[in-house]
Amino acid sequence: MAVLMLVQPLFLSAHMRPAIDKSRLVSVSNFAMKTAVPLVDKTELVRKIPFFASLSGADAKKIADLLVERTVKRGEYLFWEGDPADWLYVVKEGKIKLIKSGPNGKEMVLEMVPPGQVCGTAVIYSPTHLSSAVAESSTTAFGLRRSELEKFVYGTPQMAKAVIQYLGSRLKSAHDTITGLVTSKVETRIASVLVKLAEHHGSQTPKGVRINIPLTRKDIGDAVGATVETTIRTLSRFQKQKILATESKHIFILDLPRLTKLTE
Repeated sequence: MAVLMLVQPLFLSAHMRPAIDKSRLVSVSNFAMKTAVPLVDKTELVRKIPFFASLSGADAKKIADLLVERTVKRGEYLFWEGDPADWLYVVKEGKIKLIKSGPNGKEMVLEMVPPGQVCGTAVIYSPTHLSSAVAESSTTAFGLRRSELEKFVYGTPQMAKAVIQYLGSRLKSAHDTITGLVTSKVETRIASVLVKLAEHHGSQTPKGVRINIPLTRKDIGDAVGATVETTIRTLSRFQKQKILATESKHIFILDLPRLTKLTE
């Protein structure tokens, strides 16, 4: 799973959306290429996208040439749920939050997307976005048009296979998450999220495994369907047990085997 993921089939109707200048959000004319970013950086980002990882260097460069830069401030949207799914994005810097809203306006966080990860993957299987993408901080992302993506998928067998594998892994993650929400205690769900974050976004340090994504208690609570208060109590208990520690919004896993055991 990309980072944190829940699935809840709720849709935000158009009349409930906050007033916003959507010409800034979805108008293709407002996209502009930024030559200040070295091409090698864009090529490296391309190779981080799961279904582009197997491409040759030449094909990765072709895709990098097609990427269009987009910058959004904290609180601004890359796209809205229900908008045409015309762009796939890879985050260069910052952080994007994918959300769905219920009829009462309450938001459910589906996923936190850090640098090097993708959002807008509905371009692969849906005509419209199934969630909204809002910047948690000032964020720069590169977009690839749906039409260009389809050319590569249809014309490159290994990429078509990689897309199928990616969708399969996402489906399994969604299944595991739903099963966990129904059958697991909050402690188990939080432990599972932290272990997955450590696997995908962790780096070994003398102190322990550092999760390289700044996370709030609310981020973690939203990811497992728990209140902030319950999340704080659970994390505090983990800290007292010396399973983890926190420092400047980053979590350090001090005892990964013990944390992993809590997921069983």
